[in-house]
Amino acid sequence: QLTYGSRELLMPMWVKNCALIIYYLDLFFDLRVRNYCRVIFLVTHFHTVWSMIIIILRILPDAIDAATLFIFYILFSFWLASITFDKGPEHASKYMRDFPATLWTLLILLSNNDFPSAMMPAYDVNRLTILFFAVYLIIGIFVLLNLVFAVLYTSFLKRHQIYLERKAQNTKQAFRKAFTLLALSSS
Repeated sequence: QLTYGSRELLMPMWVKNCALIIYYLDLFFDLRVRNYCRVIFLVTHFHTVWSMIIIILRILPDAIDAATLFIFYILFSFWLASITFDKGPEHASKYMRDFPATLWTLLILLSNNDFPSAMMPAYDVNRLTILFFAVYLIIGIFVLLNLVFAVLYTSFLKRHQIYLERKAQNTKQAFRKAFTLLALSSS
């Protein structure tokens, strides 16, 4: 079990051993997983990387509410886009033609990647669709993405602060034990 304590967040030994075995098997059978094993070796040899991975895993439950709100926003926008942009087969766009394509387009729009190519086919059919895209982007980028990042950041800071406090307590406790052992052995 991964706990804060004297054996603080130790990487399980079987993970190291499995990665090493897979790495050596890859040398003989060409499985093409050597590069992935190197990442595991990096994590196993640097305790700080492993402790940050544990902290990141511990903040995921705190982010579920914000992520759920974000997913519902994208699904609601998909529903609204499918109603707005469904003008028949003569106006079918390669970006808003079916469920996966529309969801992918809306996710691409939130990342501001290739924005004009996703918006312009619908804009050419009806210029009022700019209202949908403007409202979608303003709410999505300036409100919801900032909300998700704020939740993740505050949760990470809180967990990291707990980690640092417990690490300092463990260090003080180890120094006290070492001092008492040295004091007892000298007398």
